[in-house]
Order: sequence, then structure tokens, then C-alpha cells
Amino acid sequence: MATDRAGTGAGWRPGRSPRHTTGSASDPAMGAVTSNPSPALSRSQRLALRVAGAGLLAATAAIHLDLYLTGYQTIPVIGWLFLLQVIAGFGLTAALLASGSRAVAAAGGGIRRSDLGRLPVVRLGRLVRVH
Repeated sequence: MATDRAGTGAGWRPGRSPRHTTGSASDPAMGAVTSNPSPALSRSQRLALRVAGAGLLAATAAIHLDLYLTGYQTIPVIGWLFLLQVIAGFGLTAALLASGSRAVAAAGGGIRRSDLGRLPVVRLGRLVRVH
């Protein structure tokens, strides 16, 4: 291996800057960044996150159920959509707790994200005129 001008053996070649060395990318002396700087989550941490996510999903489904039962069922355009949100929310909660699948978690997150997207539209009165 070629040595640098100081003779340290860092792999310097004529015509190349010192940062373009021939050392191993995993060599800590080269200052390489590891591909996984944080350790993977433990099994108990993944379970805790899954239960917390399922709890939040169930809470939003319960809010939709409350809104449906306290008057939103009479609104022709969105009443049945609130009921659909309740069914999907509790169904995905059960599926998430039973399977722990990332696809189920993504579906639950997608439903909640769609709620956040519709809320400003309804609040501005563009979708439904509720007074």
C-alpha cells in the first residue's frame, strides 16, 4: 500500500486528495459513518409501540363513534362515512394487535392521515354545511 507524504500509510496516492484514500470504508480510523447508528428496537419496545398505536387507533375510532351517535348519523352526506370510519378503526385495531403486521399498521396510519386531511375541508364548510 502506498503511504502518504507523512509516511502514515493512510493510502495516499499522487494526484488524489487525502480524502480519496484506499482504506476500508468500515475502518474506524477512516472516520466512516456506520450504516446503522442506532441499535434495532427490542421485542418489548416493538410491542409497546404496537400497543400504543393500536390504542390511538381505537381512540380515534371511539371519537368517530361518539360523533356518529350524537348527531352525525342524520347528516346525509357524511353520516355513513363516520360509521365506516368506526368499523375500519376498530377492525384495524384488532388486526394490529393480533398480527403486528407492518401493512396493517400502515393501513391504520393511512386512515388516520386521511382524517387529518378531511378535517380542514369540513371545518371550512366546503364539503358539508353544518351549522
